[in-house]
This record gives sequence, C-alpha cells and structure tokens, in this order.
Amino acid sequence: MPRPQIAQRTYHLSSYMLFYECIAALGHMRARIEAEDNERGTIVATIGEGVLAPSSELSLQLTPIDAERTELSAVWRARAWGGDRGLLAAFLQLLDSSVSRR
Repeated sequence: MPRPQIAQRTYHLSSYMLFYECIAALGHMRARIEAEDNERGTIVATIGEGVLAPSSELSLQLTPIDAERTELSAVWRARAWGGDRGLLAAFLQLLDSSVSRR
C-alpha cells in the first residue's frame, strides 16, 4: 500500500464555512461521506469505490485559528487497489477554486 499523503493549508474562512466548502467539494467528486462532525471539524470520506476500482480515503480536520481563518489538515490513504494518488491534489484544487470565488 502507498504511504499516506498529508497536506495543510490555511483559509480565510470561518470553520463552518470551510466545512461547508469541503462537503461541497467532496460532493462534486462523488465521495461517500462516512463520518462528519461539524462541531469537531472532522470529515472522513471515501472516493472511487467499486469492485475493481481504486478506492481512497480522505480524512479532513478543520482547526479554527480565529473567527475568520481556519487551518485544514487533509490526509489521503489508499483503501483498495492502491487508491488514486492524485486525489488529494484534485480535492485541494477544487476546494481552492471554490474558496477563491467567495
């Protein structure tokens, strides 16, 4: 199995707004949300499930810095068939694009 990939970014959004943006980005990627807790700022989603399809997991942790800034820690893990190694970068690109339009 490939090693997990980790990314951290800071966004100029409240933790609740960034949580919403993350859920929307995962929806665009057709991810299945396995666990989410808005109060704790956690989301766990799987993407690419199928009998022979690569399956990956994204674990997101949102940590408020102040009322207008939030840090996002994202971890990608392969679940089956080696996962999709480009998934974390694709998620962050989609999220950055969505946040920049705000």
